[in-house]
Amino acid sequence: MLIMTDMASQPNVSSPSRLLVIQGPDIGRTFELGEITRLGRDAENEIVLHDPNVSRVHAEIVKERFSFKIRDCGSRNGILINGIRVKEKTLLKNDEIQIGATRLLFNPDLRIEHAWCSDSRAIYYTSEDVTQEMVPGEPEEVLGEVEKSLVEMLAKLGDIFALAPATTENLARSLVTHLMELFSADRAALLLRERVTGKLRTVLCLPEHSATYLNKQAVSVAYEEKRPYLSYERPEHLRRIPLSGQSEGGSSTPPEFEQGLTIMSTPILAGSAALGVMVVEKIGEAGYSLKDLALFSALGKMTSVLVKSAQLVDFLETRLPDDTGLDVVPSRNLKVRAIFEQAVRVASSDACVIITGESGTGKEVLARAIHEASPRRNGPFVALNCSAIPANLFESELFGYERGAFTGATQTTRGKIEAAHGGTLFLDEIGNLDLSLQPKLLHFLQSHTFYRVGGTQLREADVRIIAATNVDLEEAVREKRFREDLWYRLNVIQFHLPPLRERKEDIGPLADYFIRKAARRSGKEIIGLDSSALILLERYTWPGNIRELANAIERAVILTTEQILTDKDFSFLVHQNFDFDKKRKSESSTRMAPLAEVEKEHILRVLEYFNWNQGKAAEALGVHRNTLRNKINEYQLRPRSSHG
Repeated sequence: MLIMTDMASQPNVSSPSRLLVIQGPDIGRTFELGEITRLGRDAENEIVLHDPNVSRVHAEIVKERFSFKIRDCGSRNGILINGIRVKEKTLLKNDEIQIGATRLLFNPDLRIEHAWCSDSRAIYYTSEDVTQEMVPGEPEEVLGEVEKSLVEMLAKLGDIFALAPATTENLARSLVTHLMELFSADRAALLLRERVTGKLRTVLCLPEHSATYLNKQAVSVAYEEKRPYLSYERPEHLRRIPLSGQSEGGSSTPPEFEQGLTIMSTPILAGSAALGVMVVEKIGEAGYSLKDLALFSALGKMTSVLVKSAQLVDFLETRLPDDTGLDVVPSRNLKVRAIFEQAVRVASSDACVIITGESGTGKEVLARAIHEASPRRNGPFVALNCSAIPANLFESELFGYERGAFTGATQTTRGKIEAAHGGTLFLDEIGNLDLSLQPKLLHFLQSHTFYRVGGTQLREADVRIIAATNVDLEEAVREKRFREDLWYRLNVIQFHLPPLRERKEDIGPLADYFIRKAARRSGKEIIGLDSSALILLERYTWPGNIRELANAIERAVILTTEQILTDKDFSFLVHQNFDFDKKRKSESSTRMAPLAEVEKEHILRVLEYFNWNQGKAAEALGVHRNTLRNKINEYQLRPRSSHG
């Protein structure tokens, strides 16, 4: 028996180079390489291979300064390296060497431990035997009818279980189509259990062009008793389950059933639970055998994996945004995808994380994703908006307070830090935290200890801190609005989420999610966006980012009287988005301004757009922040409200 382990888990230490036999009479043996190592049948070789297709001295491996090189020693069958015939080649890690019928790996990542090889694989011969050259063109081996049928069946089974993860509806079409082909069925159906009611739902019946009836007993035995079922039904005894729109017993036996039906059904089992039922029918008597039923039953058990995957895809595709108006919608933007991938990698640590980006870009969503991927996932996730609470109340909100600590403190109350014990505390808008409260937060970050307001007992809390801000904290530090030591304590790992206008490829998928949510709230059936609406949404600059998109979608859904949203449903965005462009065009058409004046006006408008955040304005203008400062000084730019 061969036991193989992954060498990736082994320490990377210097060890002698080696060859591992992975096929042939010497399978499982490992050989260390010296300065010169000869391979062949002859007993005088350093590596003796008991393979009649190997020459007496077939090849040699010579150690060079930093590598090993293999050379053919005039063998009859030659050497193949990774399937290519060579005379001489420098060996690389995991190269596969084929000599005769023996295959070896050079310095493989696989390690054979506790190997046992039977002598029955060994072939003995005298030294006078000469290796015969393998001559192509010999008669090909022909498969018999039984072997052909088996190969074809295995290929069809492979097609079924090679299906990519898809929605339940898409899986049903592929699965039922394959079942009809595999069992030469005239009809086939897939029924699945509803997650809420537990009742069976007919997902798909083929062929679709005619009414399809299902045998009640076949479905009942498979689903309720969890047993496969095989039966021949005479035309006069056909008992059917009408599909939607058909009345019980309202139709006579279809003409095609005059020969009767052979029916097979089997449960789709996941452990002891039945996820659904598969049914195939063939016109005529004795259409299926017990062997067919055994195969069908095995398929039912194996199909549960596909069904569970499809149900997971359904869940992900219909998952609605949370109450914040945001959702973990898989991003198509490479930058955002890289951010979430990095976030998952850092989730295992307890290091502080700070997330920057404009308001509404999904900072809390990223924070929740880090929490869910961390060992703290079973603990609480507590969010606290630093700008939403007055400074005189923030300390008691964060640390809690004792009874009688201040007027109105009628009972002892835990703060957000205690509530987040064992989990994650998300401090949103940390840049707006009052300067007088920053030393107390810094003390907790350093010691994980705190006092409740009005309390004398030192308390501990095991909490990971994730902070977020739409403020340039480095600039705030320079302007003495944010403590430098707190900034360094928070800024262990930093992620910057780009605004929605820089990830337009995500607007379509996000809009689809928000349409589902708004339609469900308003009780409307909205199919989605047409192309004119999508073009308008992608052209809009979205200063409020994802949150603004959610609100715009909800407004359009509430006001529309149609099932498809068009650009007319978003006409209110046009005035918001293009007023600036119209103003700029009207001003530029009045006179031809000098270049310096145009530059000055453009810089001023960009600064106003970003509320005079010089870091973001410099990024939008494509210049360094120092260059922007020089331009501000050169043109003596000031906020318009301060202009005389």
